Amino acid sequence: MNPALPLKAFAASAGMCMVAATLPGAPTIALAAAAPATLLVIVSLWLRAASTAAVLAAVAALALGYPTAVLAGLSGIAATAYLLLIFGAGAPAGVVTTSRQTIAAAAGFAFVGLAAVTFPVEFAWLPVVAPIAVVLLFALAIHPYTQSQLQSDDGEHNVGQRG
Repeated sequence: MNPALPLKAFAASAGMCMVAATLPGAPTIALAAAAPATLLVIVSLWLRAASTAAVLAAVAALALGYPTAVLAGLSGIAATAYLLLIFGAGAPAGVVTTSRQTIAAAAGFAFVGLAAVTFPVEFAWLPVVAPIAVVLLFALAIHPYTQSQLQSDDGEHNVGQRG
């Protein structure tokens, strides 16, 4: 038995759940995006690159439809599981794509997104502050990686030089 077969089966079921979460209450135009997503989920069992197109088609179905926040979050979690499993099925031995940290991050982001739309909070200044906060958080997140690239072993700054 092929060791990747169970992962591909779970990936296909997660992909179908991703598409199914886009359908309740969807208008006909959203169904036009959900049908290719379903076909791409099946194709991705043989061609992994189709999985990215399947997720994008599911996102299009969500954008064209009128999903609830819970269904959109469920579709996002299923899409994360789908991509992790489908790319894990073709990974070399020893590569683990579904770690506890990955699953916790996906569930955490879905919970935060659901909480953000559940509690109606209106701040007039939020659209001004939010982009600045995103840029600062991004800079904070990449700071450890940029510092190791900018400094050499003796502590001097060698920006733009390889060595």
